[in-house]
Amino acid sequence: MLSDAKVSCPRCGYDQRGVMAQWTESCALEGRCAECGLDYRWAELLVPEKFEPLWCVEFARGWWKVLCSCFGTLMRALWPWGFWKRLTMAHAVRWRRIVLFWAFLLLMLSVCFVIEQAAVAVRVRTLIEAETANHGIILRSQLAQTTQYIADLEAMTFENGEPAETDSYIANFITTEQQRDDELANVRLRLPALQAAQGQIPTMQQPVWRAIAEAVFTPWRSRSFGSIRWPMFGVRQYPAPADLHSVLLMDAMMLTGSTVNPGPTMDVVRSGIVMGIILIVLIPIEFVLLPMSRRKAKVQWRHVWRVAAYSVIIPALVVVLGLLALLSIAIVPSVQDHVLRFGSIVALLTGVLVVLWWAVAIGRYMKIPRGWIIAPLFAVVAILIAWAALFWGMQAFFGPLATL
Repeated sequence: MLSDAKVSCPRCGYDQRGVMAQWTESCALEGRCAECGLDYRWAELLVPEKFEPLWCVEFARGWWKVLCSCFGTLMRALWPWGFWKRLTMAHAVRWRRIVLFWAFLLLMLSVCFVIEQAAVAVRVRTLIEAETANHGIILRSQLAQTTQYIADLEAMTFENGEPAETDSYIANFITTEQQRDDELANVRLRLPALQAAQGQIPTMQQPVWRAIAEAVFTPWRSRSFGSIRWPMFGVRQYPAPADLHSVLLMDAMMLTGSTVNPGPTMDVVRSGIVMGIILIVLIPIEFVLLPMSRRKAKVQWRHVWRVAAYSVIIPALVVVLGLLALLSIAIVPSVQDHVLRFGSIVALLTGVLVVLWWAVAIGRYMKIPRGWIIAPLFAVVAILIAWAALFWGMQAFFGPLATL
């Protein structure tokens, strides 16, 4: 009999078998929990498997379908109104599948990271190869300019201790014979090294595979294992893995004449992502501060953590977009201006998207009124908590002067 199995309210967990015991001639189609007031359909409680959203990773059947459902869950999450309308509290929370979905997100991020880092490493190495290939032309040009400069210095004459030709470019910084003689001696000392470097080719001791491996596996390193031997300057360090993006963005900036400074823009992107992560961590915890709403509605904690578990989709997608943006700059440097502007806007909206996610989930999934007010208030409290923690940390580790 149906009454032998426990049938609970999806939101508060209150046993509904007492209501079922009152059925005599027919079963009700809809009901209301006497404990929390949630309206539900009896069919969803008695045969929940009939209403499970098979596109969701928690309810897909078969391993191949589970993999496909990871993409389906990710795509559905782009429209939270539809996501939380189809996924309801009547559906059991399956934490193993949620952890599997996290593993899928991590795999997606890893693949995008490897492709982006490899592309940036190859692009930077190509730039250095082009620089070394043009080094001979640059040396010949420098030799010609230095020879002409020496000839101009030797031809410079003085009258009454002053340059005879005041319109000469040399006369702008050399005003006495002693200055001319000192400059001529310095230039002549550099001339033999410049002549000896003619015909020598710079050598780069950084194979492609090692450049890619450093960028992928040690992106934080401030020193590379590779080096470049220049004819006149000796051995110089190959760009460190931590500096590859700076080299890429600065090259694109000079190549396109960009007016957008990539440094501050990247700081904005990082700040936006960090803010989104802070909200994801703190908003679920703040539900303990909502006794008049959560306890009155009697929402079980498993529903709060389910919403929080799926909210990691937002920063994951923002990071993927950031990696694709850097990949596009590595392939087509001319798009840097547009990509940086778009990336900074998306990163700044990360926090807004997290708040929107919770507002929809509180209203549509948890059935708590005024979700559009609760979520922004939680976000404000989370930001204040983060600032307070930062202030306390600076005071504790650096002293009062750190906050000046």
